[in-house]
Amino acid sequence: MMRRSALRIFMVVILLTVSTGCSINIADDYPSEDSFELKLILSQEDIKAEQEFEVRATFENKSSSNFEVLRSRNLILIQSYNTEANKITIDGVEGEVSLVLDGIDMPGTPDTIKGLAIYEESKKLKLERGIYKIIAAAPLQIKVKGEYKDYRIYAEPIMIEVK
Repeated sequence: MMRRSALRIFMVVILLTVSTGCSINIADDYPSEDSFELKLILSQEDIKAEQEFEVRATFENKSSSNFEVLRSRNLILIQSYNTEANKITIDGVEGEVSLVLDGIDMPGTPDTIKGLAIYEESKKLKLERGIYKIIAAAPLQIKVKGEYKDYRIYAEPIMIEVK
């Protein structure tokens, strides 16, 4: 008899732990863009021509709410462009800078952005001499009550001189 009671209490505790731990609190209101922050970080300051370096970007959901989203294939898009030529290279294809800013990689991958979470993306670059601007964006469509709203979160751009 004592074993059955202990077993029942154990099962109730397990069920409560699993049910509360697995629940996802999805937001019921659209967030403000201030709920998100995107930052760029360079692996080094002194960058030489044809020397590989890394650019990291962090995307933070500063709210405690989880959001159902459609995102690009990478949550964060990191690009560099030569400010003198106004050209950008994306996956080996050269194009005008406006293509990236207008959203060459539109949201479409379903995901959940968790509350108070930080996501990171990095990219290795090797550039020729010149002045470059490093930019990052997180294009999202956030779903609330079955409707999507577009968001474009941008990082403060970083200017670098490659010597």
